[in-house]
Amino acid sequence: MKDVSILRFTFYLAMISIFCVGLLGFLCTLLPYEWVKFQLDTLSVDGNANRFTQTVYHNIIFKLYLFATASVILSCIVFLCRHFLLENLYKAYQQVKQASREFWTDTKLYVHHIHRDPDTLHLYGLGLILFGGIVFRVLYLFQPIRHDEAFTFTNYASKPLLLALSNYSFPNNHLFHTLCVHFSFLIFGNQTWAIRLPAFIAGTITLPIAYLLARALYN
Repeated sequence: MKDVSILRFTFYLAMISIFCVGLLGFLCTLLPYEWVKFQLDTLSVDGNANRFTQTVYHNIIFKLYLFATASVILSCIVFLCRHFLLENLYKAYQQVKQASREFWTDTKLYVHHIHRDPDTLHLYGLGLILFGGIVFRVLYLFQPIRHDEAFTFTNYASKPLLLALSNYSFPNNHLFHTLCVHFSFLIFGNQTWAIRLPAFIAGTITLPIAYLLARALYN
């Protein structure tokens, strides 16, 4: 029953949030061009957001109006179909929960089987590769920032999260990496190693995962 209550609460919270986002979008369409231009000018480096013309403003307002309308309509459809959606959502939740339990049990059994394998040479090989991978990554962790890293950090990861995850003007913005770098930067500060920490952790974890995958597929 606790799972059902949490699921229902999350469902209704999401539905209300979508509706509120739509209403907020409609309110934003009422903002006059002069007020928006003034706010952007204050945020601009040179004090003049000259690219924000009336044509750009009207295009944004039109798209925002469409987005707000779609959000309100979507929330209404979700409300009308709430019983059907909740029923199927709960079934999907139960399936995912069961699959997760089975995956965790199988993973523990598999790791235990590897640990008890009398042929431990491959484990020593894995340890050597893992150690070498960590050493090489640590050596590059404090190297000067390269162009792609600087571009990604300056234009995306260092920006407010809403802007960072909604701007895909260049493929340098890998969204999950940007999200991780953003929080690493906030927690540890503007340090070279902090900017590279998410890639360092992901690269290190990749080594044992690749070993387990290769062993499961090819023994």
